Amino acid sequence: MDARIDSKEQSINRKLDEISKSSTKTEATLAVLEPFIHDLVRHEMDKRAVLSKQEFQLTLPQLNSTLKVAKQENVRVPAKLIQGLQQKLSGTDRNAAEYWPTVATFISYRSDLLSRQHSLNMPRCVDSKPTGMTINKVISPDEMTVNRGVYENCSLTLDSPEENERLNKILATERPLIALRHCLIRYHGGEVKLILAWKNRIVHYRVDAPPARSGEVSISGPSLLFEDCLFDFSVDGIPHPSGQKVTETLLAQNANTLELPRH
Repeated sequence: MDARIDSKEQSINRKLDEISKSSTKTEATLAVLEPFIHDLVRHEMDKRAVLSKQEFQLTLPQLNSTLKVAKQENVRVPAKLIQGLQQKLSGTDRNAAEYWPTVATFISYRSDLLSRQHSLNMPRCVDSKPTGMTINKVISPDEMTVNRGVYENCSLTLDSPEENERLNKILATERPLIALRHCLIRYHGGEVKLILAWKNRIVHYRVDAPPARSGEVSISGPSLLFEDCLFDFSVDGIPHPSGQKVTETLLAQNANTLELPRH
């Protein structure tokens, strides 16, 4: 009996892997296969979520293939199942084979489930300027609350050296606090050189409305806020340590609105 079950599971895993790698299917074939694929994917996820820690680690490559199919075929699963897989991955040895690629695929799939926008064709955020920051409330001459500058409906690649350099320049010289709203956030495993937080950063401000005034304030805290963004992560092998920190932060937060960690 066990031998027959193992053989069946191996056949299922091969089929899932074939599906995840296939890029050309006719609409007719998809229509026929869709219910089977969705049931198969849900079954595989359910099975992985209840494995022991050791068994779970050994089957990470199969889970990665299953998650790729789930994202590709827009398979919807209960939130409880997603939370179960999140907990399993959080407790998995970071040195386990296929750990980082599987976590990246999981982040992308979960984000796809949570996001209200799914466009992958967006202009780059850094090719334009965010909206200006505004003062929300002046508490004292040395303390105030502000509204962040905003990027909306654009894309940012976290490990793009060019985009990192251009966004860092905007943060350092024009908009020290930026919110990325309804944006596509990509990551491919490289180094993340973005300014993610300020500590006692002195910035100048000016208020033109009466009574007009200007001065300096100190800013501390996250420089970037991601609001209802779609995270598209794809990693082969082990990502750069800075990217590992970002990836672990996203894995721990079951939301598409978040702040990234400080270096």
